[in-house]
This record gives sequence, C-alpha cells and structure tokens, in this order.
Amino acid sequence: MPLSKINTNSIANTASPTITRIGVGVDANTTYGIINRYFGNSEIATQYGTGTLTGIGAYSATGGVFMDTAGGKIYPMQWNTSGQINRPYQPAFHISGNSRTVRSSGEYSVVEGGSGISTNVGSCWNNTTKRFVVPIAGIYHFVMTVTGNGSGFNAGMSIRKNGIEHNYQLNYNGYYQSGTCSTILECAVSDYVEAFVVWNNGVSGSIYNGSFTGFLL
Repeated sequence: MPLSKINTNSIANTASPTITRIGVGVDANTTYGIINRYFGNSEIATQYGTGTLTGIGAYSATGGVFMDTAGGKIYPMQWNTSGQINRPYQPAFHISGNSRTVRSSGEYSVVEGGSGISTNVGSCWNNTTKRFVVPIAGIYHFVMTVTGNGSGFNAGMSIRKNGIEHNYQLNYNGYYQSGTCSTILECAVSDYVEAFVVWNNGVSGSIYNGSFTGFLL
C-alpha cells in the first residue's frame, strides 16, 4: 500500500508539468491522486496514476477548465473577464435538405437528399442514417423546419427518439407554406434522434428545403 507523501519542487515558469505536487504514491512520476501547480499559467491539476491531467486555471485574460491528453491540451470550458462562458465541444448540429419529390403517402427524413451540413460539433450527426447519435447524457433541444408546395395536401412533422415519437405537429401545406416543430428531450448515451415528414390525406404534394437542428443545453 503506497504511503502518503508530500513532494514539492521549485515553482517556476516552465513547461514541466511537475512543479509543485501534493499526492499519495511511491514515485514522483507515477504518483496517485496528485495535485499539481501545472505549467506557468497558475493552474491546479489532478491526476490519477500517469493518466490524463484535468484541472482549472487562470490565464492572461481568461480562465477555464482544461484536460491534457496525449493529443494535447483542450479546454471544454473557458470564460473571460466579462463573465462570458464558452463551451466549444458541446454537441450541436445543423443539416439541411432540398428534396422536391412529389408524394401522396408514407414518410421520409426531413433532410432526405440533403448534404448541407453546416454544423456538426463532435461529428454526432450521421448523414447516411439521417440520425443524431447522443454522445453524452443530458437535455437536448431539437428543431425541424420544412417548406411545402401543393394544393390541398396534408402532412405532419415528427421528431423521434429511438423510433418513438416525442413531438408531432400537424402542418397543412398549401403553396409554399413553411412549418416548424421543436422539442426538448432528455437523452442517454447512444440514443438517436430523427426528424420525419408524414403524409396524411393521400393528396400529392412536395416538401423541400427541410432542416434539422439540435444541441445540448
């Protein structure tokens, strides 16, 4: 069983991650449960064994939470001196389609035929399956929009999680009418969310310029 110890080194502005350390372990480079003063940015970091360091720090004009992995340092959350917070790795996507296929029945993805991916943070949108796959559990907001064209046909908009409908909005589409459907869903890791247009009355019409958006709150 490792003994508790205090290991301190001189505090200096250096690239060495081991500047000041308090921890439990048997060796300075494999200490378990360490607390470091990390690099030269007034950062405090913790580490278990020789794994990823995580911590919080203050920089020249900002502060933030950081992770230091084998691929380099990333900042899941940062803030500035005005108190504004940036979370650049939050899952988010926006995809658009432009299918003008005339139909009178059935359903199809709101972004069928679309490849207009303008946002896909975390690469969680799969443009082959037309699904957003949840990377981290949380509360998500989803919005779909479509434009319809035709006389007297009736179609609805549907947002589904794991194939189960959570929001259905009936949208009568005449000539070039637009509709919007939105919902907030509690999602677990690996849940998937889709958006569909559903024909209702058997009258032919086309729906196009669809879009689907989602993000972690």
